Amino acid sequence: MRFGINDPAMADFVALIDDINRLAEQSEGFIWRPLPIDVSAEKLRAFENYFVPFHLERFFYNMSVWNDVENLKHYVYQTAHANLFRQKDRWMDHFDRANLALWWVPAGYRPTVADAAERLLALDEKGATPFAFTFKTFFPQAQP
Repeated sequence: MRFGINDPAMADFVALIDDINRLAEQSEGFIWRPLPIDVSAEKLRAFENYFVPFHLERFFYNMSVWNDVENLKHYVYQTAHANLFRQKDRWMDHFDRANLALWWVPAGYRPTVADAAERLLALDEKGATPFAFTFKTFFPQAQP
């Protein structure tokens, strides 16, 4: 983030977080997201060698599980989330490396912060692959 979460410049963003998370949870295809209590500062340090310099007080982390990419894409680009996303430059610094990774998980699996860090690094180093991809370069779910 451009500023710490308690900075007045972040107030509009912070005021929207609960509503945007609730919108996700009520959206078709949503399965799960970790609660803030599940994402400790210690766990977020998995990103400290990726986001350099790493400022924990300015680090915004979000992860969720959806049943398919179409429902996630709808939520991201065709709901109130899209309005927030269009304004991201107000609250988020520009970052030249990958900052979003998509990947498939088995039914019932709850990905960890470490999983997310591993996928983001793989996407940044190798580009989109079935291991980690983007909306733009998508890989379908492998059939069992």
